[in-house]
Amino acid sequence: MPSLAEATTKLCEDYLIRPESEAGEYARRAILAAIEHYSVERMTFNEKRIPLTLTSTNIYSFDVLIMNGTVVSNVLSPPAPPGTGGYEPNPNASIVDTQYTFVDSILAIDKIDVCDPNGHRYELLPVTLEEITRMRSSIVTTGDPSHYCVYDRSIWLDSTPSRSLSAAVFCHVRFEPLDQNALQEESDWLDEGQELILARAAKDIFRFRLKDYEAATAMATAESEAFQKLKERGRLLLSTNRVRGSW
Repeated sequence: MPSLAEATTKLCEDYLIRPESEAGEYARRAILAAIEHYSVERMTFNEKRIPLTLTSTNIYSFDVLIMNGTVVSNVLSPPAPPGTGGYEPNPNASIVDTQYTFVDSILAIDKIDVCDPNGHRYELLPVTLEEITRMRSSIVTTGDPSHYCVYDRSIWLDSTPSRSLSAAVFCHVRFEPLDQNALQEESDWLDEGQELILARAAKDIFRFRLKDYEAATAMATAESEAFQKLKERGRLLLSTNRVRGSW
């Protein structure tokens, strides 16, 4: 996954056609501003499946999801054997790189799947807070949950789990902002979203710093095309049922 330093170099050399020693600092700031601009936009790479353990409470703060949403990905070489779909480990593989994805906030909950100790998996049904409140006013309020709602940056369940259950929360997230001084930090926005981010960063630099409005207009067109390309990729993957899949 490209780092902030690598993206800065690419922006200077391929878009601005200026040495990094001259343009590096404001190029880096423009990249971070571009990421911030699009940070709440739903893309395929900021839809995440976050594990959650359900215990003897019916309210789970988004803070727990954010903590659980820190993803550590080990890049293996050689890749998993053909036909495994990436789910079975390759005994001959070795870790060549470790990547981290840090979640800053939860923007939307798409679905919640639950797995009981017997391996039975099912999906919780979304309802309103009023419906959850009405359900919990009944005599029996413990057992395997069947419904949920989102309120006050928390997930509310009915019923309260009477045993430990494994759950997976499928959601749209906002990634933690990059630190301008941490040049080796990485982001999905600089990987799958790199073309979009660099085009917007170049547009802003040409428009506001270099006053090259013709180049800014060209970069605005490139930004729009990159945005539509990412959105179309998401629609294509969703239509093939490869995005937000269940267990």
